[in-house]
Amino acid sequence: MAAFGALLPVRAALGQGSAAAYVTGLHHALFIGSGLTVLGAIVVAILIGRPRLPAVRSEVLPVPTGENAGAEAV
Repeated sequence: MAAFGALLPVRAALGQGSAAAYVTGLHHALFIGSGLTVLGAIVVAILIGRPRLPAVRSEVLPVPTGENAGAEAV
């Protein structure tokens, strides 16, 4: 917001300057804000449209029970 405030002439905002300078500053702030909005929309579209990595599939191995419980362990 401070950067947008720097675009507006302080004297025009307080009634001591010209109205044209104030409106011109508002137009510049509007154009910069619109540009930032478009840039943000492009970044979001790229990030959302990016293909995701496949999910890691893991298999659950059965736990041996009974007589053979310790035979497979090394």
